[in-house]
Amino acid sequence: MSSYYRYGNFDGINGATASEMAQSRIDAQTDSIRRPGVKIDVMSDEEWNRRLQASEERRRKKEAQIQLEMEQQHATAKEAAIKILAPYMATVNGQREYQAKLAKKLKAYHEKPAGDKTSAQEWREAYAEVGRLLAGVLVAFHFQLDKHNGNNVQGPGWGKFSDVGLEPDMPQNAALGAYLAHRRVPVSDDEVKYLESLIERKVDLPIFIIAASEDNLKRISQTEGSSLSAPKALLEFLIQDDLMREEITELFLEDDTE
Repeated sequence: MSSYYRYGNFDGINGATASEMAQSRIDAQTDSIRRPGVKIDVMSDEEWNRRLQASEERRRKKEAQIQLEMEQQHATAKEAAIKILAPYMATVNGQREYQAKLAKKLKAYHEKPAGDKTSAQEWREAYAEVGRLLAGVLVAFHFQLDKHNGNNVQGPGWGKFSDVGLEPDMPQNAALGAYLAHRRVPVSDDEVKYLESLIERKVDLPIFIIAASEDNLKRISQTEGSSLSAPKALLEFLIQDDLMREEITELFLEDDTE
């Protein structure tokens, strides 16, 4: 290629630079493809800015509308989640109070035998221990009902807690042991197996309570130790006293939302 056509060099004939000559060729090509008689309007800077602002305003309105719709959807989901979570957590929290409430009822209704020499500390421990056993019975019966009614024993699901911005509060799995642990009832593996065997019987709650009381009394009676005299007395009381069992049943049936 001749040096005359290199960028920035002058054409030897007419004194134009190579870049100017290239632009002339482009202009000529553009003119050649225009239809005759068609006027091409060039948009002014003012018109461009006006249309650009209008486009930006439409974009902002669209984004605001999308944001509003998302907030409305979130609010609707949150309201729906609250309607599910409120009764669920009321029930769970009620079950978490079983042990303390049952120990209190045992203390209120049980009369110590005349001439009893058991220390106050031993009785407190006995109320707590038998209250724990009974709490396991009531929670296991809740588990049985959930299974029977087709309820998810693991709760309403992670999504419902997420909708209201809370950490999930559910059993780790669908087993009775996890259900009891979630309700904060401390039980051994053997006790879980025993409660599972009670669930398999599919009996009503009063029979559930009597069976558990009788079986635990039998288990304790086979274990030596003077410290077991108070728990044994309480279990015997549960088996014999209809009013006490009725109180326990009422505790189970009471409105958990109160």
